[in-house]
Parts: sequence; C-alpha cells; structure tokens
Amino acid sequence: MIELEHSQPEPPELRRFRGKKPNTPWNDLPHPVKDVIHKALDIEQENLCVYCETEINRKSCHLEHLQPQSIYPHLRFRYNNLAQSCNSPNHCGRKKGSQQIPVLPEPGCNNLFFLSGTDGKLEPNADLAQGQKDNVAKTIEILNLNSPDIARQRQQYITTVMGLGIDDDNFLSDQPFRHILQTIL
Repeated sequence: MIELEHSQPEPPELRRFRGKKPNTPWNDLPHPVKDVIHKALDIEQENLCVYCETEINRKSCHLEHLQPQSIYPHLRFRYNNLAQSCNSPNHCGRKKGSQQIPVLPEPGCNNLFFLSGTDGKLEPNADLAQGQKDNVAKTIEILNLNSPDIARQRQQYITTVMGLGIDDDNFLSDQPFRHILQTIL
C-alpha cells in the first residue's frame, strides 16, 4: 500500500463545494472539482493505486473513499479521506465496495505486512499481535491484494530486484510496488 500522507493542501474547489453543498451525493460532485482532486492525488500517489501500487492514469482509476461514505457520510467530501484506486473489478477499491478495511493506507502501514519473495503474496507480519494479524488478513482479503495477477507482478519485480542485486532504494523511486518492495531491501 502507499503510505498516503495527504501532504498536498486540500483543493480549494473541494473546500468551497463542501461548504456550499455538504449533503450532496458524491456522484453530483462536478467533474471540474473531481479533476482538481485527481491532479492533487496524482502528485500524492505518484500515479500508483493506493492499495496495490500498480501504475494508474486518469482513465484507469477512480476516486476512492478510504473510509466508506455509507458509514462515514460526513467524510464524503474530505480530501484526507480520498485516494485514487485502480479500476480492476477483481481487487482494490472496486472489490472493496462499501466495506471498511481495518488497515488504512497511511504512514507505517507497510510494517504490518510481510511480502513473500517466493510468490509475491502479502501476509500479516509475524511479529504482530494476533488482533493486528487478523486486521491485516482481513484487509488483504477485502481488497483481494493476493489476486493472482497482482501477486505475479509483485513476484516478477522481486525476482528482478534480487536478480540484479539491487539494494538501493533510489532504484525503486519510480517503480510500481515501490512502497512494499522497500520492506524487503
């Protein structure tokens, strides 16, 4: 997962809209405001899906509510509750739907996951307390972060990085899966 910090300022267009129409349905948010949010999140996420870390562009992603708006309607138009997720129907935001994930993409979240070098799958870090392990496992399940295509792509990157003997974080600075791969370098 991306350890999303929301370091960019909230787009003023979003703040103005929220101030004028706080109870508006999400789908009624004007496209120009959504475009500004996308641009800010492109910078924040460096064009990666917030959950699986695959490369995304405007056509291959959607705006995602980290905390579901069905449970937290007051966060619907809050910038720090928004991220970009890939459009795969098999994993990430589309798979999550309106479910709540126990582990959010925030600073330190990747310390909770263990990345298997043999098959590219994620699992809870062995050093966690059982409750934390259960939360990580549930997050992996809800987002389907071990879907065969994502696990295979991660494993290919691991093989490449290890095969080249790369132990430099700078190499990963513009690669997919860079946040979780840094946990094994």
